[in-house]
Amino acid sequence: MNSTHSRICRKDRFWLDFLGKIWYIEDMENTVKMIVAKNLIELRKRKNFTQGELAEMLNYSDKTISKWENGDSLPDISVLASLAEIYGITLDDLIHENAAEKVADKAEEKKALERYNQWIILSLSVVVVFLIATLIFVYLKLKANIDYWQAFVWAVPVSCLALLWKNRKSEKGIKMSALITCNHVDFGYENHDAVVDLTMEVDSGDYLCVVGENGSGKSTLMKGLLGLIKPTAGTLTVAEELKKTGIGYLPQQTAAQKDFPATVYEVVISGCLSRRGHRPFYSMVEKKMARTSMEKLGITHLAKKCYRELSGGQQQRALIARALCATSEVLILDEPITGLDPSAIQDFYHLVRTLNKEEKVTIIMVTHDVANVVNQANKILHLKQKVLFYGTPEEYRKTKAGQLFLGGDL
Repeated sequence: MNSTHSRICRKDRFWLDFLGKIWYIEDMENTVKMIVAKNLIELRKRKNFTQGELAEMLNYSDKTISKWENGDSLPDISVLASLAEIYGITLDDLIHENAAEKVADKAEEKKALERYNQWIILSLSVVVVFLIATLIFVYLKLKANIDYWQAFVWAVPVSCLALLWKNRKSEKGIKMSALITCNHVDFGYENHDAVVDLTMEVDSGDYLCVVGENGSGKSTLMKGLLGLIKPTAGTLTVAEELKKTGIGYLPQQTAAQKDFPATVYEVVISGCLSRRGHRPFYSMVEKKMARTSMEKLGITHLAKKCYRELSGGQQQRALIARALCATSEVLILDEPITGLDPSAIQDFYHLVRTLNKEEKVTIIMVTHDVANVVNQANKILHLKQKVLFYGTPEEYRKTKAGQLFLGGDL
């Protein structure tokens, strides 16, 4: 009797333990749901996303996003990983409390570290200036018995200039080295050089207009800058940062390309193909990049429209958005206004000027429309196999070649 009662008690304890574990697991799942829900709401608001925008990025419905944020359901692990990638946090952070606060704290720590590093550099700059002043004073005192205390007087304004220069560089992000440097470069094919003895620099933020008659070497130069052909002579130097980001390219459109049967979104996101590699699908980051590029170009409302149904100006906007998916550092535009009507041309120039001035995109444009571009570019390169001119638009207007080209059609 006692043994039977003991067996029943053991069974009861077993089932109680089993049910307890189930209840614990369910309780933990509900807790995780609520934590993730709270984090998703705060992180989405911090990024200024709507539920609809997030749903489109993840290829889910608005209702699904709403369920996640209400704690009614939990995204699977792959979706959680994509969400973490979108919000720039780890998966571990996403499923623990106060994820948004941790993101803010990390951002603040990063800014604080940057400020600290800047002040260290500034302080060292001042120390170096006064050390040089001290060395000058000691040298003159020992060699010529001259108390040149003016060295310390001059150290004060020099230190101030150093501080201003460093501060301005850090605030505006000025890059001191050129992105692309050509030093006596030749480009060509087999035994024929189409571009000879080219020396020029493309700095960050430049708007370079490349002009010349047909057959002057413009297209060959573009191929050289894109790395499609190598210099036959001279040296072509590309900054390390540009090697990482690459160059966006907008080629001349063929009739077949203008009739391409794809949506605008598909055309734009195809600019991420090199980033995607061998993966079968685009990542959340790449999808977000495509959406951001479309927003910059003002074509978000055309996302689902067929590319071949667009006007010429709209197609050019879509192609620039595609190029920006490849890189936002440098864009090469090859005869971009060909086939556009006058109003679309002016709209296009305004767009390029905005990208250059506000988005800090470096522009290299091959064009025959010198009269318009000369008012926007900060550098002109005039080719006729050799360099006829390289300099500012103001200087170009004074040259014989500039007066000839600006006075008539090319």
